[in-house]
This record gives sequence, structure tokens and C-alpha cells, in this order.
Amino acid sequence: MLKKICLCVALFMSLVYAAAALDTGTREAAPVPASLADIDAEGLKLAALIGQRLSALAGSAPQPPRIRIDEFPDNGSRSILGRLWAQNLMGGLANLANRGFTLTLDPAPSSCDFILSGEIIEAGPTIRIITRLVKTKEHELAAIWNTDFQKTPFMRELLGPAAEMVPSESRRAA
Repeated sequence: MLKKICLCVALFMSLVYAAAALDTGTREAAPVPASLADIDAEGLKLAALIGQRLSALAGSAPQPPRIRIDEFPDNGSRSILGRLWAQNLMGGLANLANRGFTLTLDPAPSSCDFILSGEIIEAGPTIRIITRLVKTKEHELAAIWNTDFQKTPFMRELLGPAAEMVPSESRRAA
């Protein structure tokens, strides 16, 4: 019983913390050590917060809102970390139970109600991933989250350029 109470308190505090992060635009926390498992875990935590925010924004809408996940560039360039972060969020959101939204891969802005995107910023010993949820029709910021990681050699590797996708016809011809 005590474990359940502690879990409920921790969940409540994370929701309060997320609401405070939305109001101030920051999430003040010590950077997470950087390993693939840490990046995956932080992505899943954020996906849960995004899912809660989307469900709250959807309210009693006649249709569930559609969300598209865009890029997370580092200094304007595609990076391995940016692609990994987008994939983690997509997987986390797709696997949420009782989600009140749908994910779309359609690149047309008119095909979605929200776009989830952001950027990667390097600041001293920290790598910050800024994640923004934007209402597409109003071009209005619906929420913002910051996730910090320690800048380690592993993270520097992930900041390298991401390989471009090669269309399947080009691969067959090669």
C-alpha cells in the first residue's frame, strides 16, 4: 500500500512539474547520464507527458486529434540523436494505452492538428533537446519540454550527421 501511495505521489509531482515546465518553458533538472538506455527511458517518460497533454487538449472533440512528429535538428542539421529522439517519441506515443489521439506520417500540414518537433542545443557540458507541441491551424505553441543529457563521447557520436534515406528504387539499381 505504501508503494502505491509513493507511486501516486511521484506521478502527481511529475504532472505538477510538467505543468510548471509548460508555464516557464524550462525543466530544471540535472542532466541525465547519456547512454542509449537513458535516451530511450527519457523519451518514453516524455511521450507519457505528451500523451497526457494531447488528451487534455482534445477534451471532448468529435474526432481524436492527429499528431505528426517532425525533426529535431542540431544547428539546423539532421543528426543521429534527432532521429533517435523522434523515433522514441513516436514509439512511446504509439504504445500508450487509451490514447485520445492518432499519429500520422502524412507530411502535409493540413493532415494533422498538432506537430511535435524541436531542436538540439549544446551548452557547455549539457545537451538539451527542446520538444515543442504546436497547434497547426493556429500556429500556436501548446506545450514545450526540455530534456537534458550530459555531453559524453557517446553523445558527441550521436550528434553526428544522420545518413539520408535512400529511396528503394535507388537501392535496387545500385
